Amino acid sequence: DLTSKMLSRSGYEVLQACNGTEALEQCRLFSRPIHLALSDVVMPGLSGPETVIRLKSVRPGMKALFMSGYVGDTISQHGIRESGITFLEKPFTPASLNQKIAEVLRTAPDTIVVADDDESILDFISSILEVAGFRVLPAANGVEALKLLQESGCRLLITDLMMPYKDGIDLAIEVQREFPSLPIIAISGASNLRAVSFATELKDVQLLEKPFDKERLLTLVGQLVE
Repeated sequence: DLTSKMLSRSGYEVLQACNGTEALEQCRLFSRPIHLALSDVVMPGLSGPETVIRLKSVRPGMKALFMSGYVGDTISQHGIRESGITFLEKPFTPASLNQKIAEVLRTAPDTIVVADDDESILDFISSILEVAGFRVLPAANGVEALKLLQESGCRLLITDLMMPYKDGIDLAIEVQREFPSLPIIAISGASNLRAVSFATELKDVQLLEKPFDKERLLTLVGQLVE
């Protein structure tokens, strides 16, 4: 494989895999740290983003770089930001590949706090954001989310509006008072009239109605973070 040869000649130790399933097996068997997953976006079987989600369950600290000859809608449908640091368009030279890898490895990802008491939704959002290159700090309620915000320099808060202990409405009000420049995405069901009223009363809070898909979430996140 040409890409593997480029990397080996640059001094990297390379583990090759023909598909996502093989990559996951290699990841499980390899006993030393793996710093980066370099994957095609479009592959038979598991796609590149799907593969990285599974790889990160085994190696949570591993970073990811996606490559593809496809651009535009084909890339965005897989949740990849074409203009983002985690994407490299084919064809590329050894120099451009090495430069992109260096950027990914040395750049700290933007941190996003995600608060939702529904574990399945929390995992769904976290997986999408992590594949897109973000660092995610999950919280099960507003109290946990506020503590994470106070302890980390995050770029965005995504919160469900209906949660125990401290709901998303109270959380957003407190966050706007303590972190006035922090953007907030509030998640709510379309039938939640209190949420609709809340979204219109507070400035700089974007309402994301359920159900939503990966593309809608990443578009809104990209607008607020970048």
